[in-house]
Amino acid sequence: MDRWHIVATLAVFSIALVVFTFSPKVSADLQGRGPILIIGDDNFTPANGVVGGSGTEDDPYIIENWVIDASKNHGIHIQNTTRYFVIRNVVVENGGSSYDGIYLENVRNGRVANVICNKNRFGIHLHDSDNNVLTNNTVENNWIGIYLSYSDNNTLESNIVENNKGPGISLHSSSHNTLSGNTARNNPVGISLFDSDNVFIENNLVENSFYCDIHIWGLTNATLRRNRMFSNRAGLDISGDSLEHFMLDIDNSNLVEAGPVLYLKGENNLVIDQDNAVGWLGLVNCDNILVRNLRLETVMFAFSTNSRVENITAENSTFGVVLMYSDNNTLSGNIVNNCLTGIFLYSSSHNILSGNTVENNGLAGIPLSSSSHNTLSGNIVKNSWDGISLYSSSYNILSGNTVENNGWGISFYSSSYNILSGNTVENNRWYGISLHSSSYNTLLDKVTGPELAERVGEFVEGAGIQLAPEELSALENSVLENVVRACLSIPENESLVKAFTREDLTVSLSRVKPGEIVELSVEGEKACVLIINLASGLLPENFRVLVDSKPAHRANSYADVLNPADEQTPEHYVLRGTGWVQVMVSIPGFSVHTITFAAPAKAPGIPWAMVLALIVIVVVAVALLVSRRKRRRALLFGEEKRRRI
Repeated sequence: MDRWHIVATLAVFSIALVVFTFSPKVSADLQGRGPILIIGDDNFTPANGVVGGSGTEDDPYIIENWVIDASKNHGIHIQNTTRYFVIRNVVVENGGSSYDGIYLENVRNGRVANVICNKNRFGIHLHDSDNNVLTNNTVENNWIGIYLSYSDNNTLESNIVENNKGPGISLHSSSHNTLSGNTARNNPVGISLFDSDNVFIENNLVENSFYCDIHIWGLTNATLRRNRMFSNRAGLDISGDSLEHFMLDIDNSNLVEAGPVLYLKGENNLVIDQDNAVGWLGLVNCDNILVRNLRLETVMFAFSTNSRVENITAENSTFGVVLMYSDNNTLSGNIVNNCLTGIFLYSSSHNILSGNTVENNGLAGIPLSSSSHNTLSGNIVKNSWDGISLYSSSYNILSGNTVENNGWGISFYSSSYNILSGNTVENNRWYGISLHSSSYNTLLDKVTGPELAERVGEFVEGAGIQLAPEELSALENSVLENVVRACLSIPENESLVKAFTREDLTVSLSRVKPGEIVELSVEGEKACVLIINLASGLLPENFRVLVDSKPAHRANSYADVLNPADEQTPEHYVLRGTGWVQVMVSIPGFSVHTITFAAPAKAPGIPWAMVLALIVIVVVAVALLVSRRKRRRALLFGEEKRRRI
């Protein structure tokens, strides 16, 4: 499970630690007794609370009409049995944080019905237990309501699970189970399904959850039908670590407060907008999808590419927009409000987040986890615990964002080679920008002297370029001598990110045609060197570097390009990094110049019209020559014939 799912769950669990005040009403015909322990089929005896039955399918053992205090042991603990039994009309309570209400361990063919489990560790706990039925039980005020681990082919139906500290119903590594007609309310997580398969979930009502209504991680072959998820700041949350975990059977009979769930798999070239009825949107293994002009709870991308989300409002959910294993997508002009986490990127790269407003989200505004080569520009992130946070995420660009009134502004954890430029980070409670176990990040704003030289070195190496010690020394000296006057990046979104420019230098991006041409306009007063990182996909193969439409000479070495005064003509030097091509351009004299990265000049075309004309002339000349020779031979032959006569 990724960090943000863990943090979110723990945070909400801590909020839910309240004093138990509920005490269920107990019918007068129930009798009090101590905990029940049955190990093996032979121990279904009257001494262990059995009041009838013979243990067959038609005549199961009956355990009923008891009130059990579980403060010193599990209320009812049945272990290693296969005989049929029913537990009904029982109250099990006060197990606290140590003991379960009902614990079935390696049990087959049990039935638990009309039971109240209150104030226990787990209300009802099945471990390694199969072919059991839990029905019409009230499970409340426990640490976890109903918990199944390594248990298969069980049915949970018509149970009321509420006011628990943890999930209402939780399945872990349990398969072929059915959850039908249950009500889960006032739990941090209503229904939690982890690392299980072939689960059928239908007709459940989940409401007033604190973190998530239905949380799914690592499920395969699951089916969801006619579930209602009605909570503020909660909803449906699906995650996993392979495409298979997202290929679930979820149709639009499932509802969240904002409307139907629309869950699409393997779709391409679609537009989803205000004409579609959708309250929660999932896109799995999709390509080239445009999502726009919607008001909903969540947009989820999983293994989806080349898509756009524009002008939507995502609110009142666990995640507003979440990208998992999804690349080359663009999120622009969206509002994400009142979610636990605003926009979340997990293991997703080469995405663009631009001009989004992300505010009033409880845990985090925009967290990135294991995500690289993303560009975050011009976003407003306010009023969250974490503003923008990067976890194990590298080679990202954060430019021109406003991050204010959060607990933490911009935070890096084990994240390297990122670039921060032109961000406004203010009025955050603890730190504006903080780095933890993070190196080679470039923060170029408002630094000078040796610190600026060091940051420029980090900018160069942040593109995945490793300089030799003498090259790094030459670079730092050039910065200190005001020779290097700009560090620029042009990512996949075709924008210009100015990591650093001298005050007397003006740089603008004139035109970009990916794979064909990139052109900059530069105006300044002094000879200088510009360091330009270009996303690899923007440049044509074997590109040329032109200054004012004339080829710039290739410098002899790294040190050579850092000395613009040693030549009378512009020079360039190219280094290839990770996802970037770094071009250093040296201009000896300055005013206004155009720097162009273009495809190689085409070889002169063959003048086919001229060639054809020459062929025609040659053919005609040959024909005339042949004709003359024939006439001359005819004349000679005639004269010789007359002589003979």
